[in-house]
Amino acid sequence: MCVYVKPRELAVLKMGRRASTADYEGAINVLQEKVLAIHGFVSKQADWPAYLRPHWQSSRMISHRFVTNHAGRTELQLELSYGKTEDELRQLLRNFAFPSVGAHTFWQSALLGIRLTCTHWQVLFSLGERAWFESSNLRNKVMASRANEIMLINLLRDLFSHGFWLKDNFQARGIGEDASKAEIIWLLRSFQSATGQLYLCKSYSHTDRAVSQTRIFQELYSQLQLLLPLYEYVRWSPANDFVSPWS
Repeated sequence: MCVYVKPRELAVLKMGRRASTADYEGAINVLQEKVLAIHGFVSKQADWPAYLRPHWQSSRMISHRFVTNHAGRTELQLELSYGKTEDELRQLLRNFAFPSVGAHTFWQSALLGIRLTCTHWQVLFSLGERAWFESSNLRNKVMASRANEIMLINLLRDLFSHGFWLKDNFQARGIGEDASKAEIIWLLRSFQSATGQLYLCKSYSHTDRAVSQTRIFQELYSQLQLLLPLYEYVRWSPANDFVSPWS
């Protein structure tokens, strides 16, 4: 279950107060409404099992218009995850969203999002294996330049200091604030295609006061703002080439 913020709204959010007041407040309101709607929906259905009923799946399944554009870029995602297996997800994609596109398309570029599972909230940044390995991939760009590698490490360290963790699919916890530069480099270089996904995330339990009904939007939005520099660092051009905001 996913809800998306349109590319135009994301562009306004990234501009911050440099955008017009009306545009900025409008984009904030859109994001706030989506986050609170997700929170309210799950709160009311707290006694449901770890999946959604079919009529909810068909009426609220992701819309491909906001998943990727023609260059294969994901702009921003607000995701409800209900513990579905990969096979179930692929079937849903075939049934409701991507009749002519493989399910891998969903993960082929950098993803910035908010995820709500049955046990916790997560604010996350993720890289699928296609974004990391294929074509003009990020891994080669980072490893080919000492300056690019240091820039990425510094971005990660700043996020570690705010409670984020870096890990892949097979790690229970990953590395965080106490990680050395060598540990960060090792994880980046050892990440393998079979792993599937490398991601940076910060988690909250449902009982955490920081994500209470009155505080949830401001908390999650503030964490998304922290991730924007990293998202800019690995974003893709229309040609699917690496683009650095400092180039």
